[in-house]
Amino acid sequence: MFKKKLDRSENRILELVLIHAHLCRKCVEALHRAICSLKTYTADEFENDIKIVHRSEEEADETRRKIVEEIAKGIVPPLSREDFIRLVERMDMIADWSRDAARLLGIKSVRDVFKNGEFSKVLCEMASKICLCVELTEKAIKEAMDNFSESLKLLHRVEEIEEHVDSLYVKSLAILCSMRTSKPEYSLIAERLVETLENICDAAEDAGDVLKVIIVRALR
Repeated sequence: MFKKKLDRSENRILELVLIHAHLCRKCVEALHRAICSLKTYTADEFENDIKIVHRSEEEADETRRKIVEEIAKGIVPPLSREDFIRLVERMDMIADWSRDAARLLGIKSVRDVFKNGEFSKVLCEMASKICLCVELTEKAIKEAMDNFSESLKLLHRVEEIEEHVDSLYVKSLAILCSMRTSKPEYSLIAERLVETLENICDAAEDAGDVLKVIIVRALR
């Protein structure tokens, strides 16, 4: 069963989606560096990573538009067309949420929360797992061109990592709650940052779910 492949037109679209996925991963990687090095980076280095997030998001958005235009030409069947549009839209949310998180990091009161060592450690781990989640999603897209079985295995790992990120999300909120009495001004925006990071991982899992639909349809 797993020897079956996508047809040539679908592979062509998937190659474009892979370029888009790489740009989304660049967003997340730059965001990860910015989060995990807030205590050690210079201001210039931090700002450079934030700029990379925004620039990569813009490139990803432009690539998404090109993919949709290519799909609109009708080179893939109607049902597949809808699936591929959903896939690239879900992937694009990774870049969008990364951009939103980068904007929140630009607020000084949010960066001040990282002075809490426990919060900084949890958020760094969360960002690291999100990075891995997006990386595996990108690999799953690549494997879907030739090896459905391996692609599905990678997507299963994405689901496992997403569950771990959920637990880190709850842990980070608990830390913020404990800080609320002493520094209430920190909590609201920092909580929004944590939610935005979790949304990145959710978007990767959602993209994986759409990729599964594409694979299952190809197997029929």
